[in-house]
Amino acid sequence: MRFSETAAAKNLSLGKTSGYTAISGYGLAVEIDGKHVSARNRRLMEKEKIELGSLGEEAALMAAAGETPMFFGVDGTNLGSLPSLMKVKASSPAIKQLHALGIRPPNDHRRQ
Repeated sequence: MRFSETAAAKNLSLGKTSGYTAISGYGLAVEIDGKHVSARNRRLMEKEKIELGSLGEEAALMAAAGETPMFFGVDGTNLGSLPSLMKVKASSPAIKQLHALGIRPPNDHRRQ
């Protein structure tokens, strides 16, 4: 069942969306009911000079656990962070080969 169908079955309104933008390697942005909603990784937050505040410590813990923290905001206000569902599988032969060459994939946040 699609997300929109699930929401309709529970009488939830998804709001009017427009202006969806995927920011390759960084996150996404969309307008929902006239509000700017975004999901960004730490690199984009730093690039755009957005203060992490107390979310920085939480994100550091996620990164140390090998997770990619994603930050969520509405109209420039940070709401919180969650780990991305994409994780680097250290057991992957391709990842092992990259590590052997001294290369870390962009979302490999494990401390070396």
